[in-house]
Amino acid sequence: MAPVLHLDGISFVRDGRVILAPLTWTVEPGQRWLVLGANGSGKTTLVRIASLYEHPSRDRKSTRLNSSHIPLSRMPS
Repeated sequence: MAPVLHLDGISFVRDGRVILAPLTWTVEPGQRWLVLGANGSGKTTLVRIASLYEHPSRDRKSTRLNSSHIPLSRMPS
Protein backbone atom coordinates (compact mmCIF):
# COMPACT_ATOMS: atom_id res chain seq x y z
CA MET A 1 0.00 0.00 0.00
CA ALA A 2 1.26 3.49 -0.82
CA PRO A 3 2.40 5.80 1.99
CA VAL A 4 -0.07 8.42 3.22
CA LEU A 5 2.76 10.97 3.21
CA HIS A 6 6.28 10.93 1.84
CA LEU A 7 8.73 13.82 2.15
CA ASP A 8 12.09 13.19 0.50
CA GLY A 9 15.08 15.30 1.47
CA ILE A 10 13.06 18.42 2.21
CA SER A 11 14.55 21.50 3.83
CA PHE A 12 13.28 24.99 4.52
CA VAL A 13 15.22 28.26 4.77
CA ARG A 14 13.66 31.63 5.58
CA ASP A 15 15.62 34.90 5.58
CA GLY A 16 18.89 32.94 5.50
CA ARG A 17 17.95 30.93 8.60
CA VAL A 18 17.63 27.14 8.31
CA ILE A 19 14.22 26.26 9.74
CA LEU A 20 14.31 22.59 8.66
CA ALA A 21 17.52 20.74 7.86
CA PRO A 22 17.18 18.15 5.10
CA LEU A 23 14.94 15.33 6.24
CA THR A 24 13.07 12.38 4.81
CA TRP A 25 9.81 11.26 6.41
CA THR A 26 7.33 8.58 5.39
CA VAL A 27 3.98 7.95 7.07
CA GLU A 28 2.37 4.61 6.29
CA PRO A 29 -1.40 3.99 6.50
CA GLY A 30 -2.49 3.50 10.12
CA GLN A 31 0.59 5.16 11.62
CA ARG A 32 0.27 8.13 13.95
CA TRP A 33 3.09 10.57 14.59
CA LEU A 34 3.72 13.21 17.23
CA VAL A 35 5.92 16.18 16.34
CA LEU A 36 7.78 17.61 19.33
CA GLY A 37 10.31 20.40 19.57
CA ALA A 38 11.22 23.70 21.14
CA ASN A 39 9.64 26.99 20.07
CA GLY A 40 10.96 28.01 16.68
CA SER A 41 12.31 24.56 15.82
CA GLY A 42 10.19 24.14 12.67
CA LYS A 43 7.25 22.01 13.86
CA THR A 44 4.60 24.19 12.22
CA THR A 45 6.69 24.56 9.07
CA LEU A 46 7.01 20.76 8.83
CA VAL A 47 3.25 20.32 9.19
CA ARG A 48 2.56 23.09 6.67
CA ILE A 49 4.89 21.42 4.13
CA ALA A 50 3.38 18.00 4.84
CA SER A 51 -0.14 19.38 4.28
CA LEU A 52 0.97 21.21 1.10
CA TYR A 53 0.27 24.70 2.52
CA GLU A 54 3.98 25.58 2.22
CA HIS A 55 6.62 24.59 -0.33
CA PRO A 56 10.02 23.34 0.82
CA SER A 57 13.11 25.32 -0.14
CA ARG A 58 14.58 22.12 -1.52
CA ASP A 59 13.55 18.52 -1.98
CA ARG A 60 15.22 15.59 -3.69
CA LYS A 61 12.11 14.29 -5.39
CA SER A 62 8.74 15.54 -4.29
CA THR A 63 6.34 15.97 -1.45
CA ARG A 64 3.57 13.45 -1.89
CA LEU A 65 0.32 13.46 0.06
CA ASN A 66 -1.92 10.47 -0.65
CA SER A 67 -5.31 11.83 0.37
CA SER A 68 -7.12 8.56 -0.30
CA HIS A 69 -6.12 7.47 3.24
CA ILE A 70 -7.31 10.66 4.97
CA PRO A 71 -10.98 10.94 5.98
CA LEU A 72 -12.61 13.97 4.33
CA SER A 73 -13.33 15.46 7.74
CA ARG A 74 -9.56 15.76 8.28
CA MET A 75 -8.62 17.16 4.87
CA PRO A 76 -7.33 20.76 4.78
CA SER A 77 -9.96 23.15 3.46
